[in-house]
Amino acid sequence: MTKTRTKIIIMLIFTPILIILLLGMVLGLSQFLTFFQKGADPASIFRGHELMIPEDEQAVWLSTAPIAGVSPSRSQQEELISAYWEAWLAVSRAYETGLSNDLSTYWASPILETLSTSIIAGQEHQTSHHELSLLFFSDDRSVAQLQDEFLLSINGIETSATATVTLTLDTGRWRIRLMTLAYNTNN
Repeated sequence: MTKTRTKIIIMLIFTPILIILLLGMVLGLSQFLTFFQKGADPASIFRGHELMIPEDEQAVWLSTAPIAGVSPSRSQQEELISAYWEAWLAVSRAYETGLSNDLSTYWASPILETLSTSIIAGQEHQTSHHELSLLFFSDDRSVAQLQDEFLLSINGIETSATATVTLTLDTGRWRIRLMTLAYNTNN
């Protein structure tokens, strides 16, 4: 066998293997790149937390057109309602366990201190049917004020309440800074 013939045989054997390897690398690279295009939540991709959008019976926007300020985008509306819903879930967990460590994730001073001192372990505390209306959304998109009418249940005693809530965007996360709460007596 001549040298040329040996080279041709080697080339014929290794060419399909090389083509298969290159094809595999291209497919692998394309799947790798496509992975980053799927499933990312645009509203929370840089926030470092996952949005938990409540079901309609838990919390729903009645109006997202603010009286003052600008209108929030869809992702900003989702961030607000998610942060607000998770804040109430954190309160429920704190009342159940007596641990208030998680509250600072969703609540900010001065309401955080008031809330932390009111936690009594072993109580059943739940809220539901939050109906939110956006009252204000700042031009720089860092302050929001909303009104919420909801049902509040503490140790099985249920009442309806109306809250005016001010949220601020702190280090990439919406936190409740102020809240006025009025209990409705005509249930």
